[in-house]
Amino acid sequence: MTDELYHLWTGTFPEISGKSFSMICDYFGGAEAVFNESDEKLQDVLKPAHFRQLNIYRRENLIRGFAEELKRKEIAFTYPGHELYPERLLNIPDRPRLLFIMGQHTVLEELNAHPSLAVVGSRMATNYGISMCRRIVSHVAKEGVAIISGMAAGIDGVAHSTVLDHHDKVINALSEVSDSVALTVGVLGCGIDKIYPAENRKLFNRMYEQGVVISEYPPGTEPVRHHFPLRNRIISGLSDGVLVVEAKAKSGSLITADQALEQGKDVYAVPGRATDTGSLGCINLIKQGAACVTGAEDIIENMAGENKLFIGFFDKEKTEIKKEIAITAKNNKVQNLNGIIKKVGVTGKKTDNEIKAFREDLTEDEKLLLSFIKQEPVHMEELCAKTGFATGKLLDIVYGLEGRGIIMNVSGGYYTLV
Repeated sequence: MTDELYHLWTGTFPEISGKSFSMICDYFGGAEAVFNESDEKLQDVLKPAHFRQLNIYRRENLIRGFAEELKRKEIAFTYPGHELYPERLLNIPDRPRLLFIMGQHTVLEELNAHPSLAVVGSRMATNYGISMCRRIVSHVAKEGVAIISGMAAGIDGVAHSTVLDHHDKVINALSEVSDSVALTVGVLGCGIDKIYPAENRKLFNRMYEQGVVISEYPPGTEPVRHHFPLRNRIISGLSDGVLVVEAKAKSGSLITADQALEQGKDVYAVPGRATDTGSLGCINLIKQGAACVTGAEDIIENMAGENKLFIGFFDKEKTEIKKEIAITAKNNKVQNLNGIIKKVGVTGKKTDNEIKAFREDLTEDEKLLLSFIKQEPVHMEELCAKTGFATGKLLDIVYGLEGRGIIMNVSGGYYTLV
């Protein structure tokens, strides 16, 4: 039997921790020896629960059949030492022995060469949280930062969708490029074939087409509650830092933040109102030393200043950049090295035709607001007076347009068209 099949077998019992399985392998002399050992000997040594889990696919015909089933379902897998296995995960405690994959494998190939940010937060996100998430993620995505999240409702879904939306705009602008990837990774706490939550079905389909979804749980595994804290170590492990956008005092997002700290990663938090229970987790993180983030520049500056490996991605001396897609030929596929940045002095302003195309998807309130924003900067107070919008409503609309890359904050509350 091949090494690949032995590795596949080790991924069929994720409930056995890495530490426990390492002890089992040390006792018997490796995974191959465990696979080929007699039932009697295994039962003498192992806990009954461990024996049952190890034994589900512990026959060559069964594991070969499982491999064929994965192939039929277009599910790939990777493991330490394999070309698709993310390098960052090699350095975390209890790294996953195997990851199942659905979607674009190129994303995992590119992940090692890009800075990455995990984005987590409330499943019951407010308009403020959604706006801030879109605003920050859209800007860091333009800088070539990969976005990692958990495919959950709320902030997770907003983070993934924002990257996919940005990717669509880039592809539409370069109509000759059609086969490319978005740098976003969804990490599941259930089987790779389980769409959970069901409301995110459309997002899952988009991720399969443009991004990638991974899980350490075999196909068919239900979304059991205790899987999600374990899943979070992978989310933080894949990232250079974790951004928390809206979290209650006892939010699961704080588990991801704690694991990031244990892994030596940076933690960022978006502040909210002190009286808002949905922001208490973020406020507490900031009190404990997490970086307070009010815009993407806070994250970019930190990454550029501390992560020497990726210093070339960021140029503090230029305020405007142009992103180009580098296309390489490999296995007869066009691959998008999305996010390779060329530091050139361009204005980045959109043409009248591009603005017209954007307007087709705008609400009436957004159209009204944009009618007062031209190429010359205009202040928020002036916009509030001209539109008649309440300050809170105006902020929601402004953050939404900014997050979608239509307008930008040039400084001190002054906005202009991108």
